[in-house]
Amino acid sequence: MKTILYATDYSENSELALKYAHNMSNKLETKLLVVHVFDYPTLLDNLSLKPEPAFPDIEGDAHKKHNAQLKAFCKRVLKSDITALNIEIDAIENKSVVNGIIDKASAVDAFLIVTGIKGNSKLRELIMGSTAKQLIEKTPCPVLTIPGDSVKTEIETIVYASDFEEEDFGALDKLTEIAKPFNANSEFSE
Repeated sequence: MKTILYATDYSENSELALKYAHNMSNKLETKLLVVHVFDYPTLLDNLSLKPEPAFPDIEGDAHKKHNAQLKAFCKRVLKSDITALNIEIDAIENKSVVNGIIDKASAVDAFLIVTGIKGNSKLRELIMGSTAKQLIEKTPCPVLTIPGDSVKTEIETIVYASDFEEEDFGALDKLTEIAKPFNANSEFSE
């Protein structure tokens, strides 16, 4: 079974992208894997004067915490429990959000990655870069970015710009596969 990987940072912009990914997974009859990439906390992150266990399970506690957040996020946004929605979740530890998503997409042979895109300033994107931009440049599969101000959760029209390279044929095959269940219009341009 094919897998759509949806990556979230829990932002408001990512909520619509989750609805979009869930709708796509239903229409395309694929598995939906919801992921969040985090970095392990250090012992100094939650510095307090309370006594702590001698050997805290930082790794196990971090995964439990982030998996619980993922479940709560999905339930709140999709208004249902993840088991009823047939969604899998996975909190991924990685210092790099982009590398964490790419590694997971490669491990599950993702058909598509869906993520929200922030409407931050051009200057910030120029200085810091954008996760979505890096994913588009580096992933082994297509990436669908959903703007936070979008109002639709279904594909109506797909526009594909081409310079008529050989790799376009594989991309067009995937686009056709995605467009068909949505009865989406396809437009191609040079």
